[in-house]
Order: sequence, then structure tokens, then C-alpha cells
Amino acid sequence: MNKIKHDFDKLFSDESRFSEANEKRVMQEIIARRNTSRKRSWQYPLIMCGSIFLIVLLAVIVSFESNISKEESLALWLQESGADEILYEEMNVLQKEDALVVYKVQTDSSLLVHAAYLIFKDGEWISTDHCTNGFGTEDVTVHYLNSRQAPYLYCGTERSNGLKKVIVGKQEGKILEVANAGMFWFAFSKQPVARVVYEYIDGSMQRMNSIEWASTDIDDRVPVIGNMTGQQYKIQYTSNAMNRGNHEYTSYPIVIEPNVENLNRGDVVYVNAEDGTKTIARIVGLPGEKIAIQDGTIIVNTIPLDIYYGFATQMGFDVFEAYIDKLKEDGATFDENEIRKYFFWNMDELPLDAGEYYVAADNWGHGIMTKITDSLIIGKVLGYEALEIANEWSKTERALYDAFREQNDVEIFRDVDPLTIARVQLYAKFLADEQTVYRLYTTRENYSKWSEADHMRQHTQVEAERNRSWALEMAKAMKNGTFKELPDHGGVILFTQNESDMGYQMVKNENGIWQVAFMPIQ
Repeated sequence: MNKIKHDFDKLFSDESRFSEANEKRVMQEIIARRNTSRKRSWQYPLIMCGSIFLIVLLAVIVSFESNISKEESLALWLQESGADEILYEEMNVLQKEDALVVYKVQTDSSLLVHAAYLIFKDGEWISTDHCTNGFGTEDVTVHYLNSRQAPYLYCGTERSNGLKKVIVGKQEGKILEVANAGMFWFAFSKQPVARVVYEYIDGSMQRMNSIEWASTDIDDRVPVIGNMTGQQYKIQYTSNAMNRGNHEYTSYPIVIEPNVENLNRGDVVYVNAEDGTKTIARIVGLPGEKIAIQDGTIIVNTIPLDIYYGFATQMGFDVFEAYIDKLKEDGATFDENEIRKYFFWNMDELPLDAGEYYVAADNWGHGIMTKITDSLIIGKVLGYEALEIANEWSKTERALYDAFREQNDVEIFRDVDPLTIARVQLYAKFLADEQTVYRLYTTRENYSKWSEADHMRQHTQVEAERNRSWALEMAKAMKNGTFKELPDHGGVILFTQNESDMGYQMVKNENGIWQVAFMPIQ
């Protein structure tokens, strides 16, 4: 550690840091030195008023005496900022007389880590860029402060210790370990919307969102609707333009709503393409906006569209390096430069007039990316119809659901294996039947978490409709699961979903019948 941390630790030692006596002593010491000039500025003129030469000389002497070192000044700045501990510091980072400091501030409710870039000007440190992140409930958050001038300061946190490398644009970030919290990283980049990629110790890579979108609840699954109404109709789409790795929008016929009044960003539309074909794409730019693309990130009115459909993506991969590794692993023949072109796509700013939209396929390079007028939009893609997907459950599972829904008698499930019972509950959730979902939870004494009335209030019809896709994916993954019985009336269905190990908890009631545990997902 250099002299800044040494001075900080010396002035604010662990034994007495921020104690009232220590703070008072240090502040008095430094402020007294700063105020020396003010005291002498009115004393010396009264004594030496007859000599201009001596006044000038004494002014120079006083100015010299009042200056404290840059290190001491920075230590004072950190103290005034509430720093508890310095994690990193460096001077002359980008130019002479600048500094970068990383410090943590512990409050009663949270731990915050700050990265500050400062310039020394007119005898004091001035913060010109500041990046803050906390260790909260999210496993990963990324934040970058888009200053008006390059370079831009980026930072983020990772609660685990599995982070190996952070790539920001073309730069590798600096990773710091924060005791009992996780990892904090920072980096400078010349790009205002540089891609941020995490590489983990296990070799996996992930492109990160900014903190503004990190906690946004955005479902990237294809929606599932109930029965069609009005003039809605179905088509079988076959292109992989929207394929993010799970055959999105091609696994079943998709429902089209031809009567569209309002379209929003993220909506998928059925359009007439310029070549005369019909295709689907996602709306990313709205009338009146300005759209650009920088290194594979869509920019809307100078702000990055920092969500899954705002990134360059190939077959579900949004990290160029990871996609290339996958192709090599599969022994595929490919043109790396051609693929790189899509992952680092650039487009100058394009204004959208009234009635104009910018649309893009989710699978860049396999669909359209263009400006269209509303006259080319045939309709809005609503998703899959539930009836088309019901066959994902067996006739036995559907018959058990129908019988239980009609009779509300758990004896129907006597001698039925736990995996089937769990899938029946997922079928009820798929059908947006939250009453049956609740009644399939355990009735064993002391195992209930909330009442049926509470459950129905918490699960509105709108939310139930959103859960259809989740239930479908869960049921598919569970199909090849295995059941393990546990002590104290418990059991768990073990399965794999998206390469992650999952568990679905079950409870045996007093009559020996298996039921689903409240909050079953492990």
C-alpha cells in the first residue's frame, strides 16, 4: 500500500478510528494548518503594513506553511466521505495529479463499496467520476456511471468468490476481495456502453446487465395464452430468427393478434419483410426515438438497451468468446470473422419518425434488423396457445388433475408416485388454476405456510397467466427426475434444468399420501 493508505491508517487507526476524541484531534490538526494563512493574513499586515516586500514574502511563507501533502489531503477527503477501509488506491492513473481510490462504508443495514476517480486542483481533491455498488440480495450486479467524457468508470460486485476475470470492452478489470462479502471489480473503458463479461473459475462466461436492469423482472420465455378469442389465428413459424437456444417461437404454433392498437418495446410482431416474405421480430425502437448500435449493444436515445434482447446474440449466446468455444467443442465449421461482425455490430444513429419502429431478431444474423413502418406490421405475436402444449403431460396426469379438481379429494393420489403428483400440480399452474395449485400443497399439521384465501389474493389472474411458461419448463425438466425419500415425512424430486441441479420438495401426509411442500423449489 502506498502513502495514501499509510496516512489514512495513521490518522485514523483501527484502535481509535472515528472515535470522538481522535476525530476531533485530527480535524483540529489539519484545519489548524489550513487556517494558518487566515490567522496570519490579518495579523501580519497590521505589524508589517509599511513594507510591501515583507508582506509579499510573508504571504509566500504562509502559503507554503498552509499546504498539506496530497496524500494527507486525500486521506482527509476519504475521512469526510465516511470511508471505513481503503481497498485500493493509486495516483497518476490516467494523468498527472489524479487518483483512484476504492473504499468501503459499512452501515447498519448494508455494505457499500465506492470507486472514486479524483483530480487534484487548486490544492484539493475533486471527484469527477464515482461508481458505487452494494452487496445486497442479488448475486450479481453491475453498475457504470456514464460520464460526459471518456474514459468511463465501470464497477460491479459478485457475492461468490468464483469470479476469475472481468472484461469491460477491451479492458480487463481489477478484482478486489472484500472480506466476508465477495468480490468488487472496477475498470476504465473508452467506450460509454462497453460490454461487461464475467469469466468464472469453472470456465463459464456471462454478459452482465447494468444495475438499472439487474433487478428488473423480465421473463424471456415465450408467453403461453389461454384460448384464442376474436380474430386471433395461429401460424407455424419455422425460422430460427428468434431462437435463443430453446427453439423459441417454433416449438408450437404461435398465436397472432391482427387488431393491434398499441405496441411497446419488447413486443414480438409478425411483419412483411422487404424481400416479400413474412417473418417475426422484436420491437426495440419506438416512434420518435433515436436508435444506434455500438459493439453489439442497442442504444436508445444514447442509453444502452441493457436487457437480454438489447445484446448481440447467436443461438442463445451473448458472449462472443463463449459461442466460439461452443462451436469448436462441437467440431463445427464456421467463419470466426463473420460471427465477430454480428457480436460487435455497429450502426450509426437512426431517427424514427411517427409510425416507424426498429425491429430486430433475437438471433442476430438469422433474421431482420431494420426500420419498418406500421403499415408492414401484420399483427402482434401473443405466444403459444395452452391447448397446443397440454400433451406435454400424459393422459394419466391430465386425468388425475381433472378428477382432483372436480372432487377435491386427496385420496385420488393414493399409491400415485410423488413425481406424478408434482407434475399434476405444475399442470394446474400451467392452466392458471391457482385454486387447484394450492389444494395440492401439503395438509400436514405445522407444514402449511399460508391459507387458500391468502394464496388466491397473492396470485392474480395476470400473474397466473405469466406463470404458464414457467410451469411448462419446470414440468419438462422434471420429467426425467428421480425421487429420494427423506426422514421426517419428507422427500425431494431431483432433476436438472438448464444445466443446474434442482429439487422439488414433497411431504407425506398423515395418511401416507404424498403432497407438494410449500415453496418446494430448492
